[in-house]
Amino acid sequence: MRMRYSRLLCFVTLSVLALGAAAAGATVSLNGTPAPSHDPATLSALSSGSTTPIVISGKVPIAPPGSPALIGPAIECFNFDDNIAANPPGYIFIPPDPIAAAGLTHVINVGNDFVEWRPKVGTVDTPEFRTGLLTFFSTTPGLIAGSNPFDPKVIYDQYRDRFIIVCLQQVTSPTLQSRILVAVSKAADPNLGWWFHSINSTLNIGGADRWADYPGLGLDDEAVYVCANMYNAAGTSYGGSRLWVINPAPTYAGPDGSIVATVYDAYALSGQPGFATTTQPAQMYGPEPVGVGTFLVSYSGLSDGTDEYLDIVRVDDPLGAISFNFQQLYVGNFDNTAAGLPDAPQLGTARTIEVNDRRALGAVWRDNDLFMCATVLAPAGPDAGQTTAHWFRIDTVNLPALSVADHGDAGAEDLGAGTYTFFPAIMVDCDKNMGLGFAASNANIYCGAYYATRLFGDAAGTVSSTGVLALGTDWYVRTFSNNPAARNRWGDYSGLSICPVDQSTFWVYNEYACTRGTPTTVGGVTEDGRWCTKLGKFFLKQPVTVAVTSFSATLKDGAVSVRGTFRSDLGVQAVNVYRGSASGVLDLIHTAYTVDNRGFEYLDRSVDPGSAYRYQIGVVDSDGEFLSPIADVKVPNAVASMEQNAPNPFNPTTSIRYSLPASEHVTINVYDASGSLVRTLVDEVRPLGTHDVQWDGRDDSGSTVGSGVYFYRITAGKYSESKKMVLLK
Repeated sequence: MRMRYSRLLCFVTLSVLALGAAAAGATVSLNGTPAPSHDPATLSALSSGSTTPIVISGKVPIAPPGSPALIGPAIECFNFDDNIAANPPGYIFIPPDPIAAAGLTHVINVGNDFVEWRPKVGTVDTPEFRTGLLTFFSTTPGLIAGSNPFDPKVIYDQYRDRFIIVCLQQVTSPTLQSRILVAVSKAADPNLGWWFHSINSTLNIGGADRWADYPGLGLDDEAVYVCANMYNAAGTSYGGSRLWVINPAPTYAGPDGSIVATVYDAYALSGQPGFATTTQPAQMYGPEPVGVGTFLVSYSGLSDGTDEYLDIVRVDDPLGAISFNFQQLYVGNFDNTAAGLPDAPQLGTARTIEVNDRRALGAVWRDNDLFMCATVLAPAGPDAGQTTAHWFRIDTVNLPALSVADHGDAGAEDLGAGTYTFFPAIMVDCDKNMGLGFAASNANIYCGAYYATRLFGDAAGTVSSTGVLALGTDWYVRTFSNNPAARNRWGDYSGLSICPVDQSTFWVYNEYACTRGTPTTVGGVTEDGRWCTKLGKFFLKQPVTVAVTSFSATLKDGAVSVRGTFRSDLGVQAVNVYRGSASGVLDLIHTAYTVDNRGFEYLDRSVDPGSAYRYQIGVVDSDGEFLSPIADVKVPNAVASMEQNAPNPFNPTTSIRYSLPASEHVTINVYDASGSLVRTLVDEVRPLGTHDVQWDGRDDSGSTVGSGVYFYRITAGKYSESKKMVLLK
């Protein structure tokens, strides 16, 4: 059956003051001592000029399967008291909806109603930046004044090295207004500024104006995607899902308000009019199949009464002749859809925690596999009858016929019998090892933040033992109602991201129930419950701290330009340049100690004409030196040359090709058989390389010349040469 749902963001104003915010290459010496030479035969090779992303050095398993562990202690982040302080006049936002994204140098975490970021290394407990979402977006063109943003999402665009934060606004009086707010960092470092945009998301669907709720956020190498559920003003009528495709080029370039976004009814355009369920776009990790943009995934208890199925829409050519391809994938009986999801028990109170519904909660694609997750009611096995986080792996090798390759529960029964798991988030590393973050509780533990993992080759349907991000420390009740059946809202989603540098370190972010102490009373009923959030990281294979994303050695003005771009979690301390002959070892020829953390160029002018060389760079951080692939370059002889024109004879146009070993002032003249100047084709400084110039049989005045024998002469520095050509009419 197709299930509908409705949700409203709950908040209340406290008349109390907020508590204060809680608050394997050669070794190298950085003193200039040359590194030992090293044999290039033992190193990976990559064609000169390639921009194919690679990670230098290998990865080795460091955690035995089934035993995930955090790297260092989890970081305390934004909490219940901070929320009150950041959102005057003291709103408590329920649920906090925590989500996070890791970038090159920083990790950003957001929620209702906050945004903060901190560096990935160093002192991370205290954020560099923290504010409420309304303050953060206060300069956005089209902002609805006084309307608190809600349902934030954050993602890191690894193709363009920017953070993207999306959240929503909605008011019904005096008229219905709906906005999708979009913030894009101007650089990989969020401290360097942001562009702020808004999309008018008030749409007339089925004769009624509707507003956007519960955004999904994804991207690929071409576009950014935002999905949303559309409701009428009262929130009682669901009008389906819509997709906004954002063009990054103008949106990322600024200024504020320059966003270019187009809205689509993806299901109607894929032949499924009237389809109505929550949809999530996948975050893609390329290279992607030719022409494919992203995949939209849906599951909300979809069932034929026996077996459940997923709905997938493939988006092709998103910024061109966009098209949508719909497929339905039957999975089997993994969810007892005849019953609603039971709310989760917790220690210390009979009040259960709201687990929401079965909608798809996230998706990521990598190397022909699409991963997604949802919350289900396990029909059998150790989790039978319990609300349980569930994951799926979909094989996309055969695009016209996708198939479910694997799926399973993350029931966390090792935390105790009767454990409920809910609000999962999913991510995969560069080897397609999977991480799954989720909340969990049972009658004997408070609600906490957890995660599980699986190596790509693990037994089908299995996950590791449960990893702990944060143990709950108290029971939690927040309904703002005197109705004992009111929803005890916990969350809508949680966060799991992958480091874009090493593509191996998972950053997991979630909320947990912390010590009570801020009671509220509604209708004579007093309740309490406070949430805190934690951020942690783990990996299944040892990550490499430096990634070289491109490397080349090319000719430039008579020298060899050695160029590289790279990333480092720890900060680049130096870049070494190595050079050798075509068959010999490579020796250190230069070390740069002041380098940009992203790019480097060195001009090697001590090269001999006609010689072949091999180049390599070594990027040094506090973990050591990591070597790029090797690039080969041939230095031409230090003389210019000119080829015979072609075609010859010709009518009416011919082309003359010439090559320069360095930037030179070049003159090419055309003369008739008597030696009179007919036309000057080139008289300017031209750069190193091969060039073409055409003669169209006209003289300097523009008049057509007659048939006959003509001569053309090049002068470039000390080089001068003449050749004969024949014009036939």
